[in-house]
Amino acid sequence: MDLFNSFERYERPELKTDYRGLLNLSSNELHHPAAAGRIIAALSRYRVVTAYPYYPETADAVAKTSGLPPASCILTPGSDAAIRLVMETFRRCCRHLIIHWPAYDAYELYAHQAGIETVRLAQTATPSEEYCGRLLETAFEHAGNAMVVLVNPDGFTGRMVPLATVVALARDLRKANAVLVVDEAYASFAPIDHSTLIRQGADNVVIIRSYSKSLGLASFRIAATFAAVPLINAMYHLRPTNPVSGVAMHILRELLEQDEETKAILSDVRYRRELLATLITSHLPCSSAYASAANFVLFELSAHATRRKLLDSLAAKGIVIKDLSAFGGFETCVRITVPDQAGCQLLEAILSTFGKHRA
Repeated sequence: MDLFNSFERYERPELKTDYRGLLNLSSNELHHPAAAGRIIAALSRYRVVTAYPYYPETADAVAKTSGLPPASCILTPGSDAAIRLVMETFRRCCRHLIIHWPAYDAYELYAHQAGIETVRLAQTATPSEEYCGRLLETAFEHAGNAMVVLVNPDGFTGRMVPLATVVALARDLRKANAVLVVDEAYASFAPIDHSTLIRQGADNVVIIRSYSKSLGLASFRIAATFAAVPLINAMYHLRPTNPVSGVAMHILRELLEQDEETKAILSDVRYRRELLATLITSHLPCSSAYASAANFVLFELSAHATRRKLLDSLAAKGIVIKDLSAFGGFETCVRITVPDQAGCQLLEAILSTFGKHRA
């Protein structure tokens, strides 16, 4: 077969949905009036240079904000690149990726590229101890060859596993010679900080911390990965030469110094998360809200027809939410990102009309 003709079997995959011009309550981005203003102010103080950025200094500074020593952090252009880097690092010693499903599909994609087989565990509404117990039991079944992923809080249900339970899981996984990857994409909304595992000397733990949601830096693509120094050193051997832009690092460092402002924004999001749960369940008595520690709420509706009508009613007004009907166990569920105050008011107006039409 001709080398170049062999590519003809590929079709263009489905690309990311274009939500520009819509109120996107599907992707769990940060909706807060102060978020953009802080970034604009930080940009105004950026000293434009034409040289390549020097990122080790920023990586060490980010580690310091979590009470970790220098050289225990590596920066990547978003968490996707971090996940890929982790998979490449462990491809020779981990044959199985164990993860509750549904989950962020980048884990399965990059595991496949690294030759690692994914073992899916169905998401269930079980207590945290049982939730982690299933991960641990499956890891022991693949002793010596397993990588366990814990997204905490979970990116679909919003469930948070308490830190003490995560510490115990990491310790028990070490006995199984297994790696624990903790994804902190939503941890700031809990809040929970898993870096204590590394401070306590866990050498089998990798923490991926995205700033896309917690600081509103989705368009700047920057994330931090924390681990024991030997693991970070191994990752550096696989890194691109200049992985993160200078402007992204500048903004991240400025925002990390604005701790009180960040706390106020996150507190406001948590407050409006409870308002969102009450808003939906009060206008849709047939619905129930999952307890969430993230910046979204998962709702279970009584029927497919109710879910479809809700999706269509919001879409007609330019609002998109996450339809989970394609995921096993969530066929009548939708996930809604916490909106800002104006978004909440718009939702309430639409839901009020929606309720009348149902009656």
